[in-house]
Amino acid sequence: MPLAYFGVMVGGLVGLGAVFPSAALERTNRAIALLNVIGVIGLFLYSVAYLRSLCLLCTGYYVFA
Repeated sequence: MPLAYFGVMVGGLVGLGAVFPSAALERTNRAIALLNVIGVIGLFLYSVAYLRSLCLLCTGYYVFA
C-alpha cells in the first residue's frame, strides 16, 4: 500500500472532526495529527539524509499528510 493513502486517511479523519466537532474527537485528531507530523518529519529526514533522494510515493505522502 503506498504511503500517500495514509496521508489521505489522516486528512479524512481531521476533516471528519471538523464536520462533527466534539471534545473527544478533537483530542483524538490532535494525537493523530501529532503522530503524523512526527512521522512525516522522520521520513523526510531519513529520505534526505540517509537515502539522499526523495521517492515519488514519499513525496505524495508528505503532500497529502
